Amino acid sequence: KPDSTDIHTLYFNGDVKDDYGFSRLVFFSQLVKEDGKRGEPIIQEIPINKSLPQTDFFHVWNMSRYGLQSGDRIDYYFEIWDNDGVNGSKSARTQKLEFKAPTKNELSEKEKESNEDIKEELKESIDLAKEIRDDLEALKQKMIDKKTVGFQEKKMLEKLLEKQKKVQNSIKKIKQENEQKNKLQKEFSKQDEQLIEKQKMLEELFEKVMSEEMKEMLAEIEKMMEELKKDELEKALENMELSNEELEKELDRNLELFKQLELEKQLADAKEKLDELKEKQKDLKEKSEDKKSNTEEAQKEQEKLNEEFDELEKELEEIKKKNEELEEPNKMEDTDSLEEQIKEDMKDSAEKLDKKNKKDASESQESAEEKIEELSDKLNDMQMQMQSQANAENMEDLRFLLENLMHLSFDQEKVMQDLKALDRNDPKYVELSQIQKKLKDDAKIIEDSLFALSKRVIQLQFIVNKEINSINYNMDKAMDYLGERQTSQANNRQQLSMTSINNLALILDQALQDMQNQMQMQGSGKCSKPGNGKPKPSPGSMKKMQEALNKQMEALKKKMQNGEKPGGEKGKKPGEGKPGGMGGMSKELAQMAAKQAAIRQALQQMQEQLEGEGNGGGGQLKKLGELMEQTETNIVNKRISNETILRQQEILTRLLESEKAEKEREKEEKRESKEFTEEFVRNQNNFLEYNKRKEKEIELLRTLPPSFNNFYKRKVSEYFNNIEQ
Repeated sequence: KPDSTDIHTLYFNGDVKDDYGFSRLVFFSQLVKEDGKRGEPIIQEIPINKSLPQTDFFHVWNMSRYGLQSGDRIDYYFEIWDNDGVNGSKSARTQKLEFKAPTKNELSEKEKESNEDIKEELKESIDLAKEIRDDLEALKQKMIDKKTVGFQEKKMLEKLLEKQKKVQNSIKKIKQENEQKNKLQKEFSKQDEQLIEKQKMLEELFEKVMSEEMKEMLAEIEKMMEELKKDELEKALENMELSNEELEKELDRNLELFKQLELEKQLADAKEKLDELKEKQKDLKEKSEDKKSNTEEAQKEQEKLNEEFDELEKELEEIKKKNEELEEPNKMEDTDSLEEQIKEDMKDSAEKLDKKNKKDASESQESAEEKIEELSDKLNDMQMQMQSQANAENMEDLRFLLENLMHLSFDQEKVMQDLKALDRNDPKYVELSQIQKKLKDDAKIIEDSLFALSKRVIQLQFIVNKEINSINYNMDKAMDYLGERQTSQANNRQQLSMTSINNLALILDQALQDMQNQMQMQGSGKCSKPGNGKPKPSPGSMKKMQEALNKQMEALKKKMQNGEKPGGEKGKKPGEGKPGGMGGMSKELAQMAAKQAAIRQALQQMQEQLEGEGNGGGGQLKKLGELMEQTETNIVNKRISNETILRQQEILTRLLESEKAEKEREKEEKRESKEFTEEFVRNQNNFLEYNKRKEKEIELLRTLPPSFNNFYKRKVSEYFNNIEQ
């Protein structure tokens, strides 16, 4: 039986019987490379109960040690010896079997099949998410004139939850199939480091599509289904609407990113096949030039190469079609003419070999080889252009969006501050409401641009759509409260939208830095290996950053107590002397908020690493992150009070404790010494089955009298082995 979690692991169980009992059972295996070369045979002893005339055995075989590549195989069989001391020990073998690694073509076909399944599943999930959105709207409309939640409303909600679960299961299936596909490719083929890194990023996006908050929200709604009140239902529908909108966008984004990655992978594979074909054509040319070579064999080889190029031509055509299916197709050079010339040269070579004209055939082969190399260079240029040009354009778009977000943040704060000092009956109230509406329209433009960009830039974190939805939602609510002249509630929503704007700006800034680092590494010729982009955060470095921030905050608090405005000027109102009306939130406060957010993000990264390694401590770091979030809110609101300073001291103390804990972990790791063992994850169900068999065997030993001769021992053994589990 193959292991469900590891393609390299097989489980065997069998039974053996003999009149005389047994002396030895072994498992024989040998690697056979694609070219027929055999490795050293490996013989493993298998423990067996030698005192019984009939018993069963269990064996787990892990093939990781063989370093299998596509096209390789492993031959294996079991062999057992009896313990006949009179006539000499005799052996018996099972049939020789083989485990065959998939060939490159089989891997390619399997990958294409998986890709189509994943894309189809994603499309269905997107359609279902749209259905849920329509159903939510219908249920909200139905609730407008209702005072209580009736039977029909509950049934509609139940159907909504069923559809949401269906989407959840579909996402789980997509994630598993994508992981299995990547695992298979990684095990049996060599891949470009950048493509591996992108695959990992996409896996993370699939992992986070269905957030924990969304799962908790659905579980909460299910709990309160029995006694659902109108206000609870309205709140639940509002939360579902937000979550579903975010989910729909993430699915749409992942589909587009998946298509782009599929195209890049297929282009890289086509180039690799083309390079292999060039080498084969070169070898055949040299063979054709040899007077002693067999012309008939050379002709057959050439025809085989012609077939390979025909298949490759189909792949190139498929790549072009897939590129056109993208929302923003890449610029790809037309290679049809060059492909046709290669086909003509290869066909001409085969015809001349058929006529025994080696010299002319060799010339055609040389021409074909040169043109194949030219086509390979063109594909390589396409790859480079696809990456560098897209990166340059995406970076420019990121800078533009970052600048617009900063403007939006400053303008939002100015409206919020002006509202605080304004009477609700003041005629200017209407003017500020109109400005708020304009800001909402500006946010919508940013949303559209950012969503389009997120489909091209895999480095953007999954949370971007959540933050942009939060901006829109809170601005909508702010508009509603302004219409009712409820200033404090409107201020609260404006503050929440500002927090999301600033969070979004930090995410874009981080993505921009990552892209710049990646381009620098590409320029220097270094490989962009997973994990090289970001250094592992440490509590020590975070503690130093926090100390510097605390000092800066205390100094700023003193200035504000002395009557100075943030920025160092006395007597000036927020925003005076600043270009473009971007006043309010000073540069100094913005920098401090950004620093605290950067420390929090580093802390979050460390928390994820600790939880992934199973070291513990993640819960404490989560609480620490919550304290930092409170500080960020205070800074943005310009509420740097004594409570804020005390909280900052608490954060520093906790970071110091984390630093000590990290040092202790390092000491423990240094002192710990482990002997190498070939351990791997095993399927526990198979072991439970094996244990049942062993218990039955022990029972047999207890009931089998030593005085029995071989005939009766065998009969008793057969009886126990035939008993159903």
